[in-house]
Amino acid sequence: MGEISIYNKSLNKNEIKNLIEGKGSSAGLVEKWGIGEGRGGIAESISGKHNGAIKNGTWVGAGVLDYEPLRYLEFERGDYVGIENGEGRLDILENDFSISAWVRTDNTDGGEHMIYSAGSGVGETPVYMEMYENRLSLTVGGAWYESKFNIADGEWHHVVGMMDRDKGMGIYVDGELDWTARVEKSEIKTNHEKEIYVGRYAGGGYYWDGGISEVKIYNRYLYPEEIYELYIGEEVETGKVNSWGLDYVEEELVRSETGVNTGKNHGAEYREEEKISAEYPIEYLTLDSLGEYADIGSGEIIDIGESDFTISGWVRAEGRDGGEHMIYSAGKGGVNSEIDKPVYMEMYENKLSMSVGGVWYQSKVDIGDGEWHYVAGIMDRDKGIRIYVDGEVEEGGRPETSDLKFSSRGRIGSYAGGGYGWRGDIGEIEVYGRSVSVEELDRKRESGSLIEGCKTRWGFEIEETEKEEWEKITNNRNTI
Repeated sequence: MGEISIYNKSLNKNEIKNLIEGKGSSAGLVEKWGIGEGRGGIAESISGKHNGAIKNGTWVGAGVLDYEPLRYLEFERGDYVGIENGEGRLDILENDFSISAWVRTDNTDGGEHMIYSAGSGVGETPVYMEMYENRLSLTVGGAWYESKFNIADGEWHHVVGMMDRDKGMGIYVDGELDWTARVEKSEIKTNHEKEIYVGRYAGGGYYWDGGISEVKIYNRYLYPEEIYELYIGEEVETGKVNSWGLDYVEEELVRSETGVNTGKNHGAEYREEEKISAEYPIEYLTLDSLGEYADIGSGEIIDIGESDFTISGWVRAEGRDGGEHMIYSAGKGGVNSEIDKPVYMEMYENKLSMSVGGVWYQSKVDIGDGEWHYVAGIMDRDKGIRIYVDGEVEEGGRPETSDLKFSSRGRIGSYAGGGYGWRGDIGEIEVYGRSVSVEELDRKRESGSLIEGCKTRWGFEIEETEKEEWEKITNNRNTI
């Protein structure tokens, strides 16, 4: 027995399927017990508030990690990233706060090894998250706490250090909580002429030895379900001050998510790892073709203009009737055909097809087999159409060079002008304002890694509380 979870809602069939296949589901999660090894007879809950006692049970096997970073910086002694803190944008002041990161190390010397460090001089309140005695620790001013979690095992761990100014410090490792009531009330500021550091102490030394990725700072205390979302690779945006993926280095610069507080890499090596195919998206829409679709709006949100473009996504079709079944459609022609030229990616005769204005091309690959496929349609304005299915690419059809702007509303799962509904599942539809390379699509399919230049994305991660609003903007009543 393992991973007992309670939800405050009725799970739909897709969420249940995801749980069965180890994908996880965080929407409506009230409490979860991992029931794993090394917890001293305690069945710990994800919130830490409803722990249970294990009576005579025997632990067998290891847990399954749903997500781990594929691109990161590898640090050796002396390597670090220095992040500028101009104008104090990263100062915590009197706020609650959370620091999140992915880390991996096999260093078991028991010493201090910094993950994140800010402040060390006169008038500064030090804040740092580190590994000490092989366990994750957090220091905030005069408050320090060493958790029970050993992270020096050579495996990736998702780590979070948090300070609630009224209640105390929380440390999470892989979604599990350790807690102390120690608090630090003082205002936390740094010398803005100094840097904030990843991989070393702000005052020098205590270097990290191993990998670090996806460092994030929040100006609030994160909830247990949000910690879980980060652990399974989802995003938490509310209260995020900034983040550094450490997944891309350009001339020693480490870019932040916001474009400010840029970091400089001092010696750490950029690495990228391969992973087994993602197989299918975690969250998706199920459509039955009878009037079900997603309305994605019109105008700038879907207009392509005169640029090259790419439409990609995950699809699974039910049935092989040979008809037309739309995946993505914008523009419906007709009276406004000159300013509303149709652009769509569909399954026709059980094969993936793409149409842009007066240009149409059908691939040879059968996608009507009831299995998940990662597909893309690419319009290169100089060369024509390319169609991508699960790593295979075909080319055909002349270029369409007109300015593509849409007065009608686009749809996912239906033709923009109505009908031709999709029957099956659709997930992670993305539109790029450029011709995406085969190599980029391969990486996306195999690992879920992000592709630069995404114009618009529909991931269909719909929370239960958003269902009513979602139904207002779609004609879909049975897919969430």
